[in-house]
Amino acid sequence: MMYKMENYNNLTEMRHQEEIFSRIRAYEILRNLDVEEYKATGKIVAKISNQELSFKAQRFMASMNHELTNSAIKKTLAQDYNRLYVYILKMCTIQMRGPNKSLESKLINLLEFSHYDAHFIGIREILLAKRFFEEGTQFSFFHKVRNNAKDFWSYVRGMAWDLRHQRFLECAITLKLEKDSYNFFPSILTCDKKFIQILDDYTIKAIVFNYKTKEILPFYDTDFSFEIAKVGVKIKDLLTKLTYDDAVRQRQFYQNGPEYLSNLVLVLENELEEVSGIKR
Repeated sequence: MMYKMENYNNLTEMRHQEEIFSRIRAYEILRNLDVEEYKATGKIVAKISNQELSFKAQRFMASMNHELTNSAIKKTLAQDYNRLYVYILKMCTIQMRGPNKSLESKLINLLEFSHYDAHFIGIREILLAKRFFEEGTQFSFFHKVRNNAKDFWSYVRGMAWDLRHQRFLECAITLKLEKDSYNFFPSILTCDKKFIQILDDYTIKAIVFNYKTKEILPFYDTDFSFEIAKVGVKIKDLLTKLTYDDAVRQRQFYQNGPEYLSNLVLVLENELEEVSGIKR
């Protein structure tokens, strides 16, 4: 599911289709794994023919192409992705524009952006940014956020997808796949060590969710308010201000019209392009 979400748009470009097909075919091998052969020899082979594997992969890609024609799906995917992408763009710009500025100054900038521009408070994203502001590119997840980095823009966009996948795992717990089932516990298979570090470092202690609306409220192992407020008095005061009812209502008003995110992405991409000196 997560690979599908990330690669819907790539299907429209011929240069990506062969790689997508190869990965989907590999996925079909795992779905049809010959377990006995694996136990006996350690080899990963499918229990169906190569022809059947290719057919299943082609059918999977065909379904992706069909879903891509659904404007509602495309709109929802873009909205969910952009909510994380704008955070990545902003934190990268803040760090690259003023790497020697104080941590408090950088976090105030990001928190004000969260309220006045993004119109939602991304708890994990702000915690992630705090560590980035403290460690810079020594934080492996952000190791390419520097001038003249190779494949800078594809890496930045990929970071946002990693955060989107993590958020999807949280939301997926609300799914009810079978009539008599109670809870669904999602998982992800990845060899990306930088992504694994993010998953490990920002773990969830509990999730409260509404079965009817599918809304979730995650509680992280890290105490967000304490971790951010301890940076300084100005940060603590700003956090308090952003929790007032009027501030919450103001953010909710803009969330009902998500089209603003598309325009915000363009503004932030231009901003980061100027700061980094790297054309997208």
